[in-house]
Amino acid sequence: MDLNGAKTVLIIAFLLLNIFLGYQLWQQDGASQFAYFKREGEQPRLESALEEAGFKMNISLPRGAMRLSHLYVEPVNLPRQELLDYFFPHSKELVFQKKEQAVHYLQGNKRLTIDPSKAISFQLNVERVETEITKEKAMELASEFLALISDTVQLKEDYQVKLEEGWHLHYSQEFNGFPIFSSYLHIVAAGEKIISTELYLLNPLNFSGQEREIIPVSTALIRFLEEYAKDARGREIIQINLGFYSPHYEAERWEIPPVWRILLNSGEVFYINAFTGHLEGR
Repeated sequence: MDLNGAKTVLIIAFLLLNIFLGYQLWQQDGASQFAYFKREGEQPRLESALEEAGFKMNISLPRGAMRLSHLYVEPVNLPRQELLDYFFPHSKELVFQKKEQAVHYLQGNKRLTIDPSKAISFQLNVERVETEITKEKAMELASEFLALISDTVQLKEDYQVKLEEGWHLHYSQEFNGFPIFSSYLHIVAAGEKIISTELYLLNPLNFSGQEREIIPVSTALIRFLEEYAKDARGREIIQINLGFYSPHYEAERWEIPPVWRILLNSGEVFYINAFTGHLEGR
């Protein structure tokens, strides 16, 4: 080979190497120090970390090789009067209070609160309920409430967990096949009645234009283990899902990131940012 031909081969080789390295850096954008979990052997390291922490996990891990973007949302105005009629059928005894920008409605041992972000919570203050409630009865009570807000939003079954205080039933909204964990209904039912409710609804608008690769679910689990500072004995990871989440905001519009949601048999929930690996909420 002559000298000019050799130079040409070297130049092409260097160009290909630069393209390859640039692609690798682009792929890792947003993953920062967590990118190393993409290497071979991450599954055994994950299993070892879970065992060492005391967690059980008997579920299949979802795939995470995809690119997503932030989701723009806005809060939904809830049908306040319908909710008041549902929780307080005898409204003549209803007491109204306003404290620290939150609105409270009280009647006997019932309290309904609407905070500035438009989140609604209901609490029935009762002593320990001895009457056992079945899952079917709890879901029947939840279906009645879902019918109340069906004209505003359609929520789907998410998970059900039986804890000491009763059945925890969780419903969330979907957009383009992904759950919006921030748009939800959470009901606790015991003793043939609903004893607490949390309701917060969002209107999904559109995705932002810039897509990024999300971190693997194994990386999210490692980050979860780093954040979980309690005794994990008896704890089991029963669900891992990819969706969108942000805390409640007092705003007209904002963007929320994709997250890996990790659900434990204790009812504890952790949201790991699928771009950065940071804990978004729990």
